[in-house]
Amino acid sequence: MTRSVWLDEDNAPRPGLEGKRTADAVILGAGMTGIGLAHFLAERGVAALVVERDVVAGGATGRNLGLLVSGLGEHYACSIEFWGRQQAAAITRLNLQNHALVSELVDRFEIDCGYRRAGSLTAGIHAAEEEDLRRSCRLMQEDGFACTFLEAEEMNRALGARGFLGGVYTPGDGVVNSVQLVRRLARVVENAGAGIVERTPVRRMARAGADWVVEAAGGSVTTPLLFLACNAWLPLLCGHLPLRPVRGQCCAFAAPESSLPEMACLSNYGAEYWRRAGGYCLFGGFRRFGGAGEESDSDRVTENVQSALVEFVHGYFPLLQAAPVTHRWSGIMAYTPDGLPLVGRVNGEKDLYAAAGYTGHGYGSAFLAARWLAELALEGKDEIPAICRIDRPMRPSPSLQES
Repeated sequence: MTRSVWLDEDNAPRPGLEGKRTADAVILGAGMTGIGLAHFLAERGVAALVVERDVVAGGATGRNLGLLVSGLGEHYACSIEFWGRQQAAAITRLNLQNHALVSELVDRFEIDCGYRRAGSLTAGIHAAEEEDLRRSCRLMQEDGFACTFLEAEEMNRALGARGFLGGVYTPGDGVVNSVQLVRRLARVVENAGAGIVERTPVRRMARAGADWVVEAAGGSVTTPLLFLACNAWLPLLCGHLPLRPVRGQCCAFAAPESSLPEMACLSNYGAEYWRRAGGYCLFGGFRRFGGAGEESDSDRVTENVQSALVEFVHGYFPLLQAAPVTHRWSGIMAYTPDGLPLVGRVNGEKDLYAAAGYTGHGYGSAFLAARWLAELALEGKDEIPAICRIDRPMRPSPSLQES
């Protein structure tokens, strides 16, 4: 199993599920959605049991670069072409709301997780993209979103790079250490009465009268309320949902802290992305070099994708040409046909809920999705927007079919 730079730390796993147990609510998955959901349930007086197949934040949550950016990575003008202007603006506002919720949790519980609201830089890699970014910047400003267009010289200076064209600076975006955020929030929810079991792959979930029974190798738990927050692994339990596992590969270079800005950086319509985190420079992308093989639930890394990442770094970042690669890893995402998550009741059941399918943009809506489910299940309050509902009609996004 590959280890991200975030997961390369000492961590004593919690005990697994043993014997027969009961719980007021069970959550499958201890990533940002599952732990966020445990928090929002605890706020409403329900102490859930979180069941995790690996360890807290050990899946996609602990394998991303921790980029809190608005939009779906394809630039605002391109989102408008697919979604229409009103929906594109609604998606961006949704992302900003999720970011605000992350910031609120960090401040409220004083979570030390490297959170910085330093903005993002999205750079054009060829003339067509630069033009799309100019148009996107203008449209975003018209719709009330703060951003500034940077010409090529200023963009490359800001990135510590060479060869990029102009692009957009978005001041409201940020970065975070996802593992520290979720693991420290997990301690908060445990102190509030929630339970967490790790190293517990679920074998089966089934009805038992009015309840659900979740079965694993070492034991089982019976609950009247079941939440599925296992993202790419959800098809193993609910195969009818339109989700497909997709691998994203990353690598880390050991480098001086002055080499890159500690902010979210993207290029090539979001296909490549990077940031600095302390003494590391982290890069991800080039999924297209893996072809159909990247539609996989294996977290291995491949030579073609990793070589493309290194070539990209050496070509655009002169300060990193002699920097050694210290980590190579991948994470498994869950893609939906249109790129937005599935949130709500599963099959209309009043006691079975799911949130999954963030398509590589968990920081766009995962904590909001967790809160929506807690409100729906416990208060009957349905705040899930139409574009995120689990039963919505979906048009396949052309950009995602190429991913």
